[in-house]
Amino acid sequence: MWAFTTLRDHAARSPGGVVRLVTIVQRQPSWVGRAAAGAALLVFTGVVLLLVVPAALAATVVFGVLALGAGAARSIRSALRLDASGRRNVRVVARR
Repeated sequence: MWAFTTLRDHAARSPGGVVRLVTIVQRQPSWVGRAAAGAALLVFTGVVLLLVVPAALAATVVFGVLALGAGAARSIRSALRLDASGRRNVRVVARR
């Protein structure tokens, strides 16, 4: 990120290169800008940890409970010998 040595070497050799070096150095973020960017990163990370991670865990739990419920319903249906539509004692008439 900081390339002062190569810029200084080029600035010493080329006419007008010193102006370019000063311009590039002035464009670098100050410690206040870096601190603000770091604070913004910490706030974003906090939001992700406080909102997204619990939501993903809750979704996983809900999916697991629903999957267990579907499995239990399927096993009860199979134990009671119900057909797929949930009816009993229904005769299928084959038409030709």
